[in-house]
Amino acid sequence: MQRYNVIGDIHGRTKWRMLVVDDATNIFLGDYFDPYSFMSFDDMKANFLEIKEYCREHGGVMLMGNHDLHYFHHEESSRMDVDSKDEIKELLGGIVSESSIAYAINESIICSHAGFTDPWVRVESEIRSEYKLDETSDACRLADFANELFCKQYYDMCNGRVEESLPSFRFRNHARHIDSYGISPAQSPVWVRPETLCQYAFNKQKITQIVGHTQQYGIRRISLTPANPGPELILVDCLEHPTAQSLLITLNDDDTTTFEIHYMYRQSP
Repeated sequence: MQRYNVIGDIHGRTKWRMLVVDDATNIFLGDYFDPYSFMSFDDMKANFLEIKEYCREHGGVMLMGNHDLHYFHHEESSRMDVDSKDEIKELLGGIVSESSIAYAINESIICSHAGFTDPWVRVESEIRSEYKLDETSDACRLADFANELFCKQYYDMCNGRVEESLPSFRFRNHARHIDSYGISPAQSPVWVRPETLCQYAFNKQKITQIVGHTQQYGIRRISLTPANPGPELILVDCLEHPTAQSLLITLNDDDTTTFEIHYMYRQSP
C-alpha cells in the first residue's frame, strides 16, 4: 500500500501544517508566495523554508505554479512581490528539481499546478523530435516530458542561452494567441483553467489529473469521460476555505485506488 497527500496552492498560508500526513508522500502544487491578504515577506519566506525542510525530511514533492514561475519571467503580474522578487527568485531556484512541473503517482494519475491540455502537449512534444506524446502515452511519460522540458529551459535561462525565459511555460504569449486568463487550450500546465481542461485534457480516456490553481470551497471531482468510474479532473485549491482540505490517495495492494478528502487536524501556530 502506498499513500499520497496532495495539497493545493499555498500563497503564504500555514494551513498545510494541519494537512500533511507524515506517512504519506505529500505533494505541494505550488504558488508559495503572493498572498491574498497582507503578509510580511519574512513570514512568507519562513513558511516556504519550513515546507522545503518538511519535504526534505519526509520525502515530499514541491511543484511550481504560475505565481512561482512569474518570478523567472521578468514581468510583473498579479500580486507579485516586486520589492522581494530577486530573493524570491533565488529561493525558488533552490527547489528546481526533476519534479518541478508534474508528479506521476502511477501510470494513470498525474499532479500538476493547473493541468495538461492535449494542444499544449502535442505542440510542445512535436517541436522536440525526441518526444512524440500521443494517446498511448501514460501519466509517467507525460510527467517525464514536462519536467525534462522545464529543466532544460530553466538551465538555458540561467546560462544565458535564450532570449525568452521558460518559453513553454509562459502565460502571456500573444505570439501564440494565448490569453492572459487561461481559457485558451494552448495554455501551459501552470496556467490553464479547469473549464478548458475539462474539454481539452490530454489523454482524458486514461489519465486522471489533480490540479490546484483555481480556488474551490472544497475538493471537487469532475468526470472527464462518460464512463463511470473513469478518469477525472480533481480540483484541490481549497486552503482559503475555513475547512481547508487536501486529497489523500491510497494505492491499495489489490490494485484499486482510493481517494479521500483529508481535513485539517493539527494546530497551526
